[in-house]
Amino acid sequence: MKLLKLFAVAVMAVLPVLAFAPGESRAAGKSNTEIKLCKNTPYALCAASTCKATGKKIAVNTPEGGTRNFPEAECTCPVLPAGDTGAFANVTGGNMQGSCKPPKNGVWSLYSTVTTFPQKVYGWNYHAAVVNDACNAQVAPTDQFVNCWSFACDKVRTVTSEDGTTVTLATCHCPIGEDVLSALPVPPGTTFVTKAGGDLPTTEQQQKFCGKLPVGGF
Repeated sequence: MKLLKLFAVAVMAVLPVLAFAPGESRAAGKSNTEIKLCKNTPYALCAASTCKATGKKIAVNTPEGGTRNFPEAECTCPVLPAGDTGAFANVTGGNMQGSCKPPKNGVWSLYSTVTTFPQKVYGWNYHAAVVNDACNAQVAPTDQFVNCWSFACDKVRTVTSEDGTTVTLATCHCPIGEDVLSALPVPPGTTFVTKAGGDLPTTEQQQKFCGKLPVGGF
């Protein structure tokens, strides 16, 4: 479980990840967790996105089998092509169904080593994403993160960024305050790792993003 937690932090931050051979997947310990490299299929990268609560519930696969309900958030995330390098999924976690096959009329939100991608705060221009140190140090008692790793996204569409680039976006449906791999609730006010707002120039600006339901983990 300690190794899983370390991988979870890596998934949500700009940190090195374990190398997977093409097509390789790894089942973790005594749980049903299976991390897989999904190749040649578009995916949403939500690592620097913020979200809005929907007031609904979302069912999350648990490592022991079955599901657990969490408050749901909707997050707008850029869609990137996986290509040969692929992106990482927990194919038995989130609300995935055991494979990389995309959900109908949508994409999965996955983890990638890509560090520059479109972000809303920069008008959907491509911008480097870095860890928001403010949220990792101290957050307000009501601040929470959203876990979007291995969850389904829909409403795939294109927009024009401020610099004139065509960017593909999707709406991802994700749980609020759900631990990345254990699928257990994380109390509000727990510090977390996120890349949302991480490259803003002041700590005050970065801190504001901690209260905007950013995608992250702890």
